[in-house]
Amino acid sequence: IYSCIIIFSIVFGLILHFFTKDIWLSERSTMIIAAIPAFLLIFILLGAKNLVGKNRIILGIFIGLYAITQAISMNLIGLDLLKNNELEFLEARSIVLDVKEYEKTSGIKVKTIYYANDKSPKQAYDGIRQSLDVNVRGLSRSWSFPGVLKLAGGNDYSYMKMSLSERDTLFPKTTNTSKTSLVYIGDSGFVLID
Repeated sequence: IYSCIIIFSIVFGLILHFFTKDIWLSERSTMIIAAIPAFLLIFILLGAKNLVGKNRIILGIFIGLYAITQAISMNLIGLDLLKNNELEFLEARSIVLDVKEYEKTSGIKVKTIYYANDKSPKQAYDGIRQSLDVNVRGLSRSWSFPGVLKLAGGNDYSYMKMSLSERDTLFPKTTNTSKTSLVYIGDSGFVLID
């Protein structure tokens, strides 16, 4: 029964991924694909009546080492996630403060912030282990940019993705800018993410 529950969970998770996938084949898929034959093999070996003594101990050691390795790896990725979140918040907060400074000096209230990436945006901060879609730099992803800015205090604005023609017009040098660039036109702010 236990093995059926695990196999059902693996297959169900794999099926769900196909409805939520994006441009990355994320770990929630690759681990599931690898886990199906691995769990079947482990259950077959553990259930084998002729697997006794030394062979059973070797299999137990292998499973234990694998579990320890995974725990250490997940811990390191988790620690990097905390660092990533802090760096992300600081970068987003600087964008929000820049917009507020523009509003203060110009007397114009910004209503909409348009955003785009340069042609080669950084996917992760320096020194952060990126593991596919884990620890990715959220400001460089169109699906998370508005949420990150709202978290940093940018709740007063609507957010729109900038077209490529707008990006190329407002930011002619759009490769390796090495910093986030902002331009304001009236009540609109335009952000180019490096």
